Amino acid sequence: MGIEGKKEWGLSLLLVLLLCPLTLFLRPERQETEGEASDPRRDSSVLSSASPPALEAPTARPAGVEIEGWEIDAVELYAPEKLHEKIDGRAGLYLSYDARELRYTLYKGPGDREAEVYHYTMASPIDAFGIFTEERPAGAASAGVGDYAYSDGGMVAYCEGGSYVIVLPVLPPEGPVLDLAKAYAQEHASEDALAVHAMVPEKNRTEGSFAYKKGSPFGIDPLPPVFTAEYDLEGTVFQAVLARTKESDRELLPRLQSFFDRIGTVRTEDTPQGPLLQAEAFDLGFLFLFLPERLLGAVEVEGKTEAAREFLLEWARETGRDA
Repeated sequence: MGIEGKKEWGLSLLLVLLLCPLTLFLRPERQETEGEASDPRRDSSVLSSASPPALEAPTARPAGVEIEGWEIDAVELYAPEKLHEKIDGRAGLYLSYDARELRYTLYKGPGDREAEVYHYTMASPIDAFGIFTEERPAGAASAGVGDYAYSDGGMVAYCEGGSYVIVLPVLPPEGPVLDLAKAYAQEHASEDALAVHAMVPEKNRTEGSFAYKKGSPFGIDPLPPVFTAEYDLEGTVFQAVLARTKESDRELLPRLQSFFDRIGTVRTEDTPQGPLLQAEAFDLGFLFLFLPERLLGAVEVEGKTEAAREFLLEWARETGRDA
């Protein structure tokens, strides 16, 4: 290499050495690609502006029914899907009668008394009456609270309007709670009373037997929900049945005929009041009289049907086909 070549090579090397630091100094900052988030651990602006997570405000205790002389110690609310948390094993029965809410209240009263109140809000007065009659023990004493009530072993239960309420003594375990039940009923009195019992004859009716049944009453799938009451006609004891239905005679009658024909015997006859179906099944006797939007019946009358038959015909004559 000549002297001139060495000079050119030297100048090039010197130029490279001068420009390298400059390119490092001028290198642009790394750009984030689309969808790539910055790392807050390296971003001082994120760290300085971030707020601590907000704490959830404590849930206020549900309001309870204030009773003079009693202090509310606890109140709990349960939606239908949570009923099993409070009444495990019984939730299904309450849901079958369309329970909408349970309000549980623990009261402390004078003389170190304690009592629990289970207040079920049902879909209707009929549903409240239905669960009341399902829970009512045979032979329970009437308690004189609300529309219907009974007492048993120290507890008091009643229904009024769309409510079914149970009052249980805690301390003392079998202490009196009727005073609390009456005071509680006064605080949530309802004008939506159940009046359908007036359509069931009172004469010869066994006291405390009026009830409401849902879900295949008496094991008969085609039957709609029914009101029932026990009657004793000179030794002929049976359950009278009343159903309000929008089904016409032509729809419900053949369905019941088909049902009984599969499991027992059935026959029909025409009466001045309407078609009358008589059947035997489950070792029981059944009579059903079909009226417009109403079904009258008598159950458990095998071998003693004549008195029950006359009872149904007279009942239909008194109420009328259009009642």
